[in-house]
Amino acid sequence: MLKNLSLVIAIALVTAACVSAKATLLNPGVKFDPVPWENVVVYLSEDDVPGEFVKIAIVKSEGKEVVTTEAQMLKKMKKKAGALGANGIILQGIKQPGDVERIADELSGGLGLGSRQVSAIAIRVK
Repeated sequence: MLKNLSLVIAIALVTAACVSAKATLLNPGVKFDPVPWENVVVYLSEDDVPGEFVKIAIVKSEGKEVVTTEAQMLKKMKKKAGALGANGIILQGIKQPGDVERIADELSGGLGLGSRQVSAIAIRVK
């Protein structure tokens, strides 16, 4: 029982560590109070945002396709955006690896060529 629990915890830690998120601030002089990631809303376009907003940063997330999901990637992006004071992100796109990247990743021993990428604009809705 303890051995199985240790395995589950190890898999969860490895999977969580396989997603990274980075942000590029658009106006570094402007600061906002952090927002809990659970309160960061995902919008599919600027037209979906209810009201005026300020663009805070470009947020990108990346993860190996075989061990991550889009949901994990969005959660990581929401955490990064919330830490910057964003209460929303506008998705810009999801790039899935193609067959060439998948094959190259296998041949390279898993250098990350088979990674999916998500990009968004972190925003603060007024």
